[in-house]
Amino acid sequence: MKLNFNSLIIFLATIVFALTAYFSVGYFHADEHYQVIEFAGLKAGWNTPQEVAWEYHTQIRSALLPTLAYWIFSFNSFFHITDPYTSLFVLRLISGFLCLFALVFFFRKSSIVIFKPEQSNSFFKATYLILLLLSWYIPFLSVRFSSETWSAICLLFALGFYFEIGKNKYNALIIGILFGLSFLFRFQMAFGLIGIGIYHLIYGQQKLKTTLSVLIGFSIVLLIGIFIDRWFYSEWVFTPWNYFWLFFENDILNNVESSFGTSSKYYYLEALVQLPTHFIGIVLLICFVIAVIFKPKNPVVWFIIPFVLIHSLIAHKEERFLFPIVFLFPFFIISAFLVMSQSTFLRKFFNPLVIYTIFALFFTHVVGLFFMTTKSAGLGRMEITQYIHSHYDTQKIHLINTPYSNPYNPWGSLPEKMYLEKKIDFQQIDNLANFSDTLFQTKSINLLVVRGYYLENNKLPKNIDKMGLKLIAQSISKKEQSMNRYVKGFENADVLYLYEWKRHNTSTTKRSRTHVNE
Repeated sequence: MKLNFNSLIIFLATIVFALTAYFSVGYFHADEHYQVIEFAGLKAGWNTPQEVAWEYHTQIRSALLPTLAYWIFSFNSFFHITDPYTSLFVLRLISGFLCLFALVFFFRKSSIVIFKPEQSNSFFKATYLILLLLSWYIPFLSVRFSSETWSAICLLFALGFYFEIGKNKYNALIIGILFGLSFLFRFQMAFGLIGIGIYHLIYGQQKLKTTLSVLIGFSIVLLIGIFIDRWFYSEWVFTPWNYFWLFFENDILNNVESSFGTSSKYYYLEALVQLPTHFIGIVLLICFVIAVIFKPKNPVVWFIIPFVLIHSLIAHKEERFLFPIVFLFPFFIISAFLVMSQSTFLRKFFNPLVIYTIFALFFTHVVGLFFMTTKSAGLGRMEITQYIHSHYDTQKIHLINTPYSNPYNPWGSLPEKMYLEKKIDFQQIDNLANFSDTLFQTKSINLLVVRGYYLENNKLPKNIDKMGLKLIAQSISKKEQSMNRYVKGFENADVLYLYEWKRHNTSTTKRSRTHVNE
């Protein structure tokens, strides 16, 4: 069977997604770990209520995603897969391939709406598919076992079915189920679902019948979610109500300033331009405006506008809150390009914009896709723990760390039990001025973890050499740090450096000597 170009793109994307799942060790944001993996540990038996995040005690998180993680861990254990890093790789692989499937499904269904059958659109279709599957950020976000990614997966499937809502009598019910799952994975999806609901009441076909079917599907999922929460929290609880009431009580009734910080109302507009890099951000903003003006009857537009606007009104803002909709950005780029190519007024801007976009995409994709595919997640803390796990087996380890440098407990109050080694003890020093070789234990492997902040503000490196400490690993490689000058994805002060005391540990010297990333 002869493969077409689109099939080759999907095949290439499958490889990229698998590689990203393998290399993307750890988590991008703390919630991805502490409110999913550590929550799953409560049922898996390696965690206790006293050791998990406060969200568990306030019962404001749906237990659906932690329950899925628990089921997958149990499945892994049945096949004797007990290594934590392998188990988490399985989670990322499942997320990545499911998201890949959702993106291809969305591509096929949305293409029917975007492209006219009588026109030759092979170039635009291929470009659209490449943007959907191989934009530099897509594989990285796709492999995240997080509420943002799983809500996006359900949204992509739901929108794909919505484009053909009247084609099958069961489509509306399926859409309701998928919207319900998207909501349970991330409650803030309700903002966009309100927009979809209004759109359907205005433009939808068979409004009463389809609306009723959607609501039935949504209600079924909501009911299942209540039973899952009952099992997880050991009491009857309606987590969506708890979540939104906590927000309403703090932000509206009591006007309590968020302990996580506040941002400008224009934060997401600025993030939209800056985070994809200015090359792509400017194009994206232009394309979004064109799509809204010339394609106002599109359900995707009606979902995104209230989603972004309501998020902009909330004081606490983070770029990850937009992750569920960034998978839809290629939809707007292609929609705008088609509008421009067919508009007499806009056609004069079409060729320059396309040429600019191709250049911008080539630059960001070649560099960015390779960078994001091969790097660990976030600040790379799990690069350090994985190195310790793979190189020291069951040996007793004495880990010395500066404040906020302990990769197993970076904030000092919530241990990462999933990664924690059994034969390891910790000792924190307040600053490097207090560091000396008297802290070493002769019967243990002595390791020191230091944040880049302390190396930048102290003359420690020379002292380290004199004490017999050698750098053996770091959370972010030197190459990534060099590239970071252009993308500004992290602060060098937050990079972790792992040292080993070699003076009395010569048996491990050969094994560790060449591991530091160059």
